[in-house]
Amino acid sequence: MSISREIERNSMSSPAGGVGVASHAPTRSERATADRSVVDRTLSPGWIEIAVETLGPKEFRRRLWHFAPGILALGGAVASSLVKAPVYEAEILVLSALGLVVAALCCQHSIRRAGERNCLAAILGYSLIVIPLFLIFPSHRELAMTVAGIVAFGDGSATLVGLLFGDRKLPWNRRKSWAGVMAFVLVGVPLATSIYWFASTQHATVEAALFCVAPAVLMAAIVESLPIRFNDNVFVGISAAVTVIAMQGLIVGW
Repeated sequence: MSISREIERNSMSSPAGGVGVASHAPTRSERATADRSVVDRTLSPGWIEIAVETLGPKEFRRRLWHFAPGILALGGAVASSLVKAPVYEAEILVLSALGLVVAALCCQHSIRRAGERNCLAAILGYSLIVIPLFLIFPSHRELAMTVAGIVAFGDGSATLVGLLFGDRKLPWNRRKSWAGVMAFVLVGVPLATSIYWFASTQHATVEAALFCVAPAVLMAAIVESLPIRFNDNVFVGISAAVTVIAMQGLIVGW
């Protein structure tokens, strides 16, 4: 039934509950107002409010912190492609990563899950993998930044989508879902590839960046889906790092 017909039907009802003659037909402005009200009810609450209500405030904040290193890596990659990088760029990136770790540790009380004493494993899972990559490969900043993007965007999206839409569970891990695995790949591949391409010191082509990053995302998604009891950030990061380093040597070279 259309909006205008619904207004007409409601206007036919008398205050006493009987049915009488409509006092007037809805005007064009009244129909437009009714249409807008239906749209507002459809879009409100927005997806952010729905996510907060579904996940809970702490888990929603945890997701935001999980995405933060990826946002930092993407912003840094874009900036490095636009501005000539200083010779001490690796030191700047390491200090930025350490600053984010310290900030997360200071705020961990607001993102702890029920039963967790602290979030050290989840937070340090980034730094234990990403920061050493900056130090080991200082002239290839794209490696560490890509791994940060895979863990942040891939693993973060897998958890977010899995919590919201993860009804169909994986047969080998009932705590993870097909929706989460798909989100890991569909979000992780384009964003991590963009980070690699922007940050590449050898100006890799988009195709080369994709061939280097996509296998790393797929490997990390497989590892993330395994029934690992310990926080999986470390294992996801290790698998992504090993794969992207191997693909770097095969596709782009050193």
